[in-house]
Amino acid sequence: MIILGFCAGSYSLVGPIFISETTEADIRGTLGSLCQLMVTFGIFVSYLVGTFVSWHWLALITAFVPIILTILVLFVPESPRYLLSKGKSKQAREALRWLRGAESTHQIEDEINTVSSLNRTLGQFFLKLYKYNVKLNN
Repeated sequence: MIILGFCAGSYSLVGPIFISETTEADIRGTLGSLCQLMVTFGIFVSYLVGTFVSWHWLALITAFVPIILTILVLFVPESPRYLLSKGKSKQAREALRWLRGAESTHQIEDEINTVSSLNRTLGQFFLKLYKYNVKLNN
């Protein structure tokens, strides 16, 4: 039960962050909302199935979807924003091209430039915030 709680808690943090970092701006809010809706729908289905089968079968049935998703997530690239923050711009372009289904990296150059600029701005902001906080505590 502890492992289940840890995994569910991890997903509730990582899932929406990955969705927000990888989706296009015009559908980002919808997909972010669908994330929570699918969690709620999964709980509903578990209760529904649980009324017809024993808890042993329910545990096996509800383990099927997470196992499949764990296998599939191995094929998803890292977030382009994360890759850019680590200085891996070529890999970030390839990841974004894969996520968008673009034929070439030229189709996603504007978005790469925007994310790269945003990463620099946020990095500078948090660095200043950290320095300011250190000065206050000393």
